[in-house]
Amino acid sequence: MKKTITIILLLIIQTATYSFEDNYIFNAERIKKVFSEWEIERERNDKNYFMRLYNKEDDIFIDISNYEKGDNPEIAEKRFHKSSLNGDFKFDGNNHLSIKYLGVASKEFTKYTETEIKKKESFFFEKVKFSIVYTGTEEEYEKTLELVKEAIDPSTKVKERPKKVFKKPTEIDQIFNVKKLKREFDNTHKFVQIESGKNNDKTASYVMIFLDEEKAGLRRQIIIEDNDNFSKKVITRRRDYNLRHTKDIQGYKYIGEDKKSEKYFGVSSREYQNTYFKDEKLFDVVVMANVIVTNQYELLIINYIPEGQKEFADKQYEEYLKILNSCLRK
Repeated sequence: MKKTITIILLLIIQTATYSFEDNYIFNAERIKKVFSEWEIERERNDKNYFMRLYNKEDDIFIDISNYEKGDNPEIAEKRFHKSSLNGDFKFDGNNHLSIKYLGVASKEFTKYTETEIKKKESFFFEKVKFSIVYTGTEEEYEKTLELVKEAIDPSTKVKERPKKVFKKPTEIDQIFNVKKLKREFDNTHKFVQIESGKNNDKTASYVMIFLDEEKAGLRRQIIIEDNDNFSKKVITRRRDYNLRHTKDIQGYKYIGEDKKSEKYFGVSSREYQNTYFKDEKLFDVVVMANVIVTNQYELLIINYIPEGQKEFADKQYEEYLKILNSCLRK
């Protein structure tokens, strides 16, 4: 009896899936209306129509397109599977979470990087194919599935949404006076090296300040990045993952909030500690990392504290905060 019920349920799901596949469409204008609050990162219309949509707040992007002549779901799925594996994704199998939204399970892939765990969910219907890549929660993924359903199902009414205006990327020199940073740190430290970079497709605009020579091995450093590529929530999550999973030395441990930065930047810092060098009896030092994330920029301050010098290190940390604050362009 149980076996019969299971077979009937599977037949119902398969029938519903077939119905969904036949109904889904690719309509660029409809997609743009549904995703009016997402950024269109890429768009082309040559052999087929392709769009890449990006949600900065949750760090989710969607590649969605119709098929070019001679292409079909089976061919596209095989091609996509191969390219995902070549891109260091691991195939996890079918993810059934999407069935209640789209009627079918997705093909799920996972990739582990230095800053995050990426999930890629791919779908291939008769008239439209797409993949959803996300680094956050299943809840955020499900909200995206709801939007996709609205965008590709012609029987679903499109809701009215405001169109978001996206600003041009900000260079870090527009937020901090980099020349003044160099001058102020020169006045207080024997050695200062500054590296910087502008916004591009791969990295945000940044400034990296080293306060020790390379031959010293353990180099105190301050990194400043603008927040054009990610939201405050996503940057905090990425940095937390990055510090916890540091490759060269054992991961940092989160030890709590530090309030000193509130006076200078309006937000507390997330404080991390790493005892690798002490545990391995290499050096009698503890590594401290403070992460300060505002809506405009992120600060990462890394300090090496010898045994018995915590009080001095705290004063030094506050000195860094004062200098950084004084170089903010008001």
